[in-house]
Amino acid sequence: MRLLLLIGCFPPWNVVVQQEPNPLLGVARVDLARPTFYGLAVGQTSEAEYLGRKSDHQKTAWNEDKRQFSEEYRRAATLEAARCELGLDDPGGPGTHTVATSVGYIEPGFYAGMVSIPSEVRLTVQLTRAGEIAEEIAVSHGTEPGTFRIGPIPIPTAPSVTDRLRADGAALGRVVGRYLCVRKQGR
Repeated sequence: MRLLLLIGCFPPWNVVVQQEPNPLLGVARVDLARPTFYGLAVGQTSEAEYLGRKSDHQKTAWNEDKRQFSEEYRRAATLEAARCELGLDDPGGPGTHTVATSVGYIEPGFYAGMVSIPSEVRLTVQLTRAGEIAEEIAVSHGTEPGTFRIGPIPIPTAPSVTDRLRADGAALGRVVGRYLCVRKQGR
């Protein structure tokens, strides 16, 4: 039981690099670049191999899923950062710091009635100042296809890849926004 209580005490990110003195202390605005997907692994294969087995329609849908992931990520990070009065701007904005996100792994998961696998997205976030890495964290999130019941009938809550990746984008954006606030506030 104690172990379960302690699990909630740890932040949902892994610090890779954390500069002291704190580069975000008192900063009001940072630039937030769109997530990149260079060198992306999809499940146990490269993105190129994954897409090589897909139809043109499926390839278009995959690119749309990544776009929607990015939008949800940005929206959630911006809302979370606003809680501590930290503005997130498009690159080239007034900020002296840039937050760059690289998505390195996606397990899209699947839903097939009684059988399902959750999604998982792993990313690296770097805060740069004057072109140098000042902070770096690693974050991951997964979304269960999940169901709720109406009587005996299970109804999926995130049956599609699109649903799961949008949920992952929003959850990861909240985590990144929270990390930026924690650092801005001197912790």
